[in-house]
Amino acid sequence: MEESIYSTIWPIFNISKALGLAPFTYMKRNHPTRETKIDLTISRNAIIHSLIMCVIVFVAFSSSLITKLIIEFPHTATTSSIANILLFSSFSINSIITLILTVTINKHKMKKMLATIYRVDKMLFNNYIKYHKTEKHKLLIKFIMIIILVAVVMISDCIVWSTTLGIGNIPYYHYYLDLTIDWLIVVQYMYFVILVKDRFKLLNIKLINLFTYEIKSVNYINLEEDITLSVIKRNSNYKNGIANNWTQRDLLQYNLTHELLCDVSMLIISIYEVPIFIGIFCSFLSLTLWLYFSLCYYFGFEKNIHITSYHIITNMFMSLLNLVKFSCITLPSYAANNEVSNIAKVLRKLLLIRGMDKAILDELQRFSYQSVLRQFKFTALGFLNLDLSLFCSIIGALLTYLVILMQFKVSEN
Repeated sequence: MEESIYSTIWPIFNISKALGLAPFTYMKRNHPTRETKIDLTISRNAIIHSLIMCVIVFVAFSSSLITKLIIEFPHTATTSSIANILLFSSFSINSIITLILTVTINKHKMKKMLATIYRVDKMLFNNYIKYHKTEKHKLLIKFIMIIILVAVVMISDCIVWSTTLGIGNIPYYHYYLDLTIDWLIVVQYMYFVILVKDRFKLLNIKLINLFTYEIKSVNYINLEEDITLSVIKRNSNYKNGIANNWTQRDLLQYNLTHELLCDVSMLIISIYEVPIFIGIFCSFLSLTLWLYFSLCYYFGFEKNIHITSYHIITNMFMSLLNLVKFSCITLPSYAANNEVSNIAKVLRKLLLIRGMDKAILDELQRFSYQSVLRQFKFTALGFLNLDLSLFCSIIGALLTYLVILMQFKVSEN
């Protein structure tokens, strides 16, 4: 099997397909070189499976809500009932919307995005097969770690509450399916953002290393110092008539690579902006309400069931799981945003070189102008900047809503 983007995403693809989040099938094509090329094709059976999963999620959510409305909520405080509906309904709604988007508009975008990444790899990597062999193992390790974390938290939560409620916990089982779908979307997004970030980073290095220096190549430890030193050294080399490897063809190729990477990034944003936006809202709601329930249990405001320290601990674990989710979304996006902005920074530095051939200088100026026009950031529907500032906003809003909810609970009791 050919090592490419398709083999790299193989593990996450299979699990996503099982839950209806990848309506594709892998198709093998044999080449004259006896190498098997892997491609994605939209599968009718996979689409039907995704629709069945959508129906399963809807039926499980509806039956759970009806059961709780009839049996549980008449004996529960109003504030707790409203919080319960918001917490367990939001993830189901997000799962249904995500599955519908997957089988309608996103399946074609996903196929185009992967084909574009495959083309970029052919242009950018000297040995993309070796890269994907290494990257596949790195991403697989990250995926396994996330699976273990999510599974441990969900299983412990299920055991604690099933022990307490018995069959009364059955209406809440759909929540674990919704949570799994939500996390798979987050992992998909994290995968592709990391892949794009790595390619922007490599493009930055290749742009600088097009020159021949008397110093060693840029190692990306300190980009600003490396670029500045390179410009000074390059000016000296021009004066001394030292030859270089900078060609107009190289610039044209990297310009096209940058354009394709921007297209890939726009496709990632287009595919995942709705699920990520709703997922962030659901996770913030979940974080707030799990902490709210933990405080209620701690201060003894919930007296309908026998609450122990295990319930408080599992609620805290569910809250921490949401913080991990925020990290998986924002940290790769923040790193990718920095790499995108570094492209324009590198080009501006390289334009300071004196004595450059006019044709090459013109191409470099076009590249610089294009990089300015194609500046973007990973956002959620344009409302939320997916960077570290999101944590500050979440913490501030979290404290505000917790105070409001606890005031209502105290007055009710």
